[in-house]
Amino acid sequence: MITPQTGGFAAGVLWGGERLRHTRGVVTLTETASFRGDDATALVEASLACRICLSGEIDWLLRANEWDAEAECRCRGCEAVRTVSLTGEQALRLSVDRRL
Repeated sequence: MITPQTGGFAAGVLWGGERLRHTRGVVTLTETASFRGDDATALVEASLACRICLSGEIDWLLRANEWDAEAECRCRGCEAVRTVSLTGEQALRLSVDRRL
């Protein structure tokens, strides 16, 4: 029976001999919306509000296909853009209620 090597692996072994340096890019994470399909409009708006400046003044674009849905949210105040993952129920709510 072979046992795992103690002490882990050297960085060069895992990364082809090159050590990782500080990256110059920004990591983009996808958020998950936190409202239910039958929630009040204010809760839906709060879930989509800007995380940078906390503004509720956002424009969103719904993208849905057979397997997943997401909303691209753009803040009118600070111009921040982010993608929010949606469940089918949340996507249906946004597609029906265009007052948001």
